[in-house]
Amino acid sequence: MTFVATAMTKGTVTNEDLRDFSIKTVEARFFYNDEIAKFLEEMQQQALDLQICHKMMKEAPTEAERQRYAHGWSTRAKWFSDLPNEINAKFSPFLNKESDGR
Repeated sequence: MTFVATAMTKGTVTNEDLRDFSIKTVEARFFYNDEIAKFLEEMQQQALDLQICHKMMKEAPTEAERQRYAHGWSTRAKWFSDLPNEINAKFSPFLNKESDGR
């Protein structure tokens, strides 16, 4: 959730954030399932897109391009703001198994 919190509060992520997330989640398929692994891959791609849009909406050479990147950034920022509930829903079955002693 730290990765998501960073994306939500800063509006972007650093290359180090992306690298750390990738290292921490690369083996998710072995611990969870394919659905969770794909979800984490999507999260990483959305974060990369968020980072690119954040940078380019400030550096794009034309107003039209800045607006296009601002829209892309806004879409991804919303995606991250909706994420905590989705994370809870996706991971709760795994947490319940542990707490039930299974």
